[in-house]
Amino acid sequence: MEIIRDLNNFYSDKNICVALGNFDGVHLGHQALIKKLVQYSKSQNCLNMIFTFEPHPIKVLNPEKAPYLLTTLKEKIEIFEKEEIDILFLAPFNKTFSKIEPEEFVTKILIEKLKIKCLVVGFDYRFGHKGRGDTEMLKYFSKLYGFQLTLVPPVFKDGLIVSSSLIRQFIQQGKVMKAMEFLGRSYKLSGKIVHGDGIGKQLGFPTANIDFNKSKIRPANGVYLIKAKIENETLNGIANIGIKPTFEKNNIILEVHLFDFDRNIYGKPVEVEFLKKIRDEQKFENVHELKNRVKQDINIAKAMLSKF
Repeated sequence: MEIIRDLNNFYSDKNICVALGNFDGVHLGHQALIKKLVQYSKSQNCLNMIFTFEPHPIKVLNPEKAPYLLTTLKEKIEIFEKEEIDILFLAPFNKTFSKIEPEEFVTKILIEKLKIKCLVVGFDYRFGHKGRGDTEMLKYFSKLYGFQLTLVPPVFKDGLIVSSSLIRQFIQQGKVMKAMEFLGRSYKLSGKIVHGDGIGKQLGFPTANIDFNKSKIRPANGVYLIKAKIENETLNGIANIGIKPTFEKNNIILEVHLFDFDRNIYGKPVEVEFLKKIRDEQKFENVHELKNRVKQDINIAKAMLSKF
């Protein structure tokens, strides 16, 4: 997959089929759109291109209301590479770009620069300055310039339209299994393992503290069944995310206890998959109560593993 950030030096002697969108999460709805893109490009012997924006437009236009991400750019690139995408165009989004009128976006970028053969967008796609462009406008331009327009209908799951905003709600509520169903894969947080305060080791359950990417949305405070990937090895365990109220901490901490594992992994990168919530975070009267509860959590988690 070729990654480009500037169209000025881009040239292709093959026709191009383009899909437009932000693709945060690359969820089931996005996957349906990508499938249409790849199918059409193969049938027409075209190159296919994902045209997306970096950073997310809301971060530029209204940073205070910018949502936490479901996927980092690195994660999106990894997913696109597995989906037979030929070209990924990361359009640098800034205030100047945001003021492009929808007509200019179509004529100057899609037609003149990319010479598109087909365009694939979601059923409710909007574009251009203040979102003035819509699918009706794209239908008009497709007839005017002779490109194929494919509008991908919404994807439903459990009677709900799959969307990034809905998946964020699930994760914030701790419904990581539900999020997994709508994403098509488990939700992950990644980071480096750092030194903690050693409380887990004192309790007999050594934990690894993870300095995770704070730009991503985090699951609700609580204890979860997880899988952790460290140096291409996947390990089972439990994670606690929260403020450790028993010890009166006030900053959010992600720590994992890995089953049957005892190696020095400080400084190593780790990827944590959240599989199922076991319980809410609790404040215990004493360390003895906490220790007993952690034992229960581990037994519950191990019993769940067969389902994953």
